[in-house]
Amino acid sequence: MAATLITGADLIARKDVRTIADLISDSGSPVAESAVQNHPRVIEALEDAEGEVVAKLAAFGRYSVESLNELTGSARKFLVRIITELAMVNLIGRRPDLSLEDMERHNAIHKYWLEALQDGHAILANEDADTSATRPAIDGATLGETARLNMVRDRSRYFPSRVYPEGRNY
Repeated sequence: MAATLITGADLIARKDVRTIADLISDSGSPVAESAVQNHPRVIEALEDAEGEVVAKLAAFGRYSVESLNELTGSARKFLVRIITELAMVNLIGRRPDLSLEDMERHNAIHKYWLEALQDGHAILANEDADTSATRPAIDGATLGETARLNMVRDRSRYFPSRVYPEGRNY
């Protein structure tokens, strides 16, 4: 299955093409920069990264594959950035002779954002999505108004005292 959320051009737009060309070469000489975005190793790293991100987000039930494919604007760019970081981990992992510092840095970035998305501390939402239902409107009486209603419960000694949240006593 081809990657649908990210392309080689997205990777090149966010990361140094010279570094990627060095990472995908097995001969010691870098791949031509014009061939990087469609190189089979780049496509493979992107597909692996996209598959892992989609699987982790879908596993927690917050996002479906369809909802991720429908993302637009900055939310889609943010998702592409996370996939890009994981793709770089995959590419750096191909070269055991490289320092692990770069790999750890890219790995920490993508793990942080994936955990935030899984936990609900960050969300992916379309810019044109209807957000009018995010906060409920309460049209009932406030605690102070309820206390001033002079209810039987408050006037009699039969019922226990009304308990208000946060230790309030109206």
